[in-house]
Amino acid sequence: MAEAIIASVGFRHPQWDAHYYPDDIPDDWKLAYFANEFGACLLTADDIHTCAAYLADIVEDLPTTFQLFLEVPSLPMPTLPPSLLSQIRGMVMPASLAASAAGQDTIAALGLPVGLRSLDAMALDGAIGKLPPCHTSGEIAPLDCSFVSADAAKDLRTLKNCVPDWLASDQPQHLVFVDAGTDIELIRRIEELVGLLS
Repeated sequence: MAEAIIASVGFRHPQWDAHYYPDDIPDDWKLAYFANEFGACLLTADDIHTCAAYLADIVEDLPTTFQLFLEVPSLPMPTLPPSLLSQIRGMVMPASLAASAAGQDTIAALGLPVGLRSLDAMALDGAIGKLPPCHTSGEIAPLDCSFVSADAAKDLRTLKNCVPDWLASDQPQHLVFVDAGTDIELIRRIEELVGLLS
C-alpha cells in the first residue's frame, strides 16, 4: 500500500493570513509554519516572485520530511538560492515549455539539479486528474501523482472513490496536488479522509 502525500498548491493565500497564519508571523516563517502541519507543497510562480527577497530563509526551518515541488512558468524567475534548490523534489511546467529549447534553458538558468525532469502540467486541467509519474532527481524514485482542483476538493464523495487508487500505487508514495484555493480546511479534510481509508 502506498502512502498518499497531500501537497498544497501554494502556501500564500490572502485568506490564509486572516484564518490560518498567526497575526504576527513574519512572511519568511509562513512556509515553516505550514510545514509543521502539512507534508508537502507546490511552490507556485507567485510564491517564488513574492518571496524573492527571502527565498533562502523560507526553507531554513523546514522538517527534513517536508517535500517541496516547484512550478516553472514560461515567464522569467528570480535566481533560486542553493538552499532552496537542494529541497526541490520535482517540478511542474507546461509540457510545451518542457519540450522546447527555451524550457531546457529555463531549467538550466534556475540551476535545478541535473536529472530533475518535469511533470506534465497540461494534465492539471481536469477536476481530479491522474498524472504521469512525477520524475524527480536520480536519487529519488518517480512518484505517482494526481491533481485535485478547488471545486473537486469540496466533493468528498468523489474523493472517497479516488483514495483507494492513490493507495494502490506501485510506488511507495502517491503525491496528490490539491488546489484548495482560499480554504485550507479542504486540505485538512482530504488528509483526514486518506487517514480514515488507509
